[in-house]
Amino acid sequence: MLNSFILIRKIGWFVIGCIIITVVIVFSSAKSSEANADRAVNADSVEQAGEQWQQLMSIAQQWSNDNITATVKWQGTWNTLLSPEEAAVVLTSRLGLPNALEENVQGHSVYSSYSEVGKVYSKLTVTPQGTGMYYVMLRMETGGSEQLTEFTELQLGYGELLIDEGVAAHWNGALQGTAKKEIVAPNISESSLIETIEEDTVQKLKMKQVESYDDLGTVSRTYEIEEWPIAVFSGSHKVSLQLGVHFNSGENVYEISAGSPLLTVEY
Repeated sequence: MLNSFILIRKIGWFVIGCIIITVVIVFSSAKSSEANADRAVNADSVEQAGEQWQQLMSIAQQWSNDNITATVKWQGTWNTLLSPEEAAVVLTSRLGLPNALEENVQGHSVYSSYSEVGKVYSKLTVTPQGTGMYYVMLRMETGGSEQLTEFTELQLGYGELLIDEGVAAHWNGALQGTAKKEIVAPNISESSLIETIEEDTVQKLKMKQVESYDDLGTVSRTYEIEEWPIAVFSGSHKVSLQLGVHFNSGENVYEISAGSPLLTVEY
């Protein structure tokens, strides 16, 4: 879970900060509003991300208990005339996040903002990569099936705002939960469990397994799905779904993960 930062400011400084933010936003909009659409032309579609996310949730909720952890990342490059400080102010203001704090990460300046809305935890990082070029990443996380509706609305809204600001943002989502007891037969293996999930899912989606990975206690499968437009190339394959099963020997449970286009978080 992300730590929540509560920034305490005197009223006078708050007013001054609001004025600065307003000036920066107006100035940046005047300089780049017409260019934003061109700079974000390679961004993922928010509508397609929402549709893909709904199907990913359907898979996870069918096989997992209600202790589902959801993680989404919007990340990509941002070309802007703003200075690093101005860039951080504009994005945090646009997303309604706390002011970003400058951090030193491996000798480089990174501007980071942490937020908690309900039980949805977010972290925005803006990393300068050269004059007028930044790498932006928004990572969001929540736990529990009851939080998924709020989480879904928030992550799609954030994605739309980032793209509208000109960030060429790409979407990645992942869900993880423990397997329901009724599907865990005695002496079941990780491979047989993922095959059960695959056999059921392939009846609903036109998916083709193109990669597999097996290790002690962990197995994963990667698929091409024609109907899922958000995908990445893995070798010569354009993949959009990865499933994983891991046996947690410490808690004696099977953990099921579903990610699109790939699982980019630990599972």
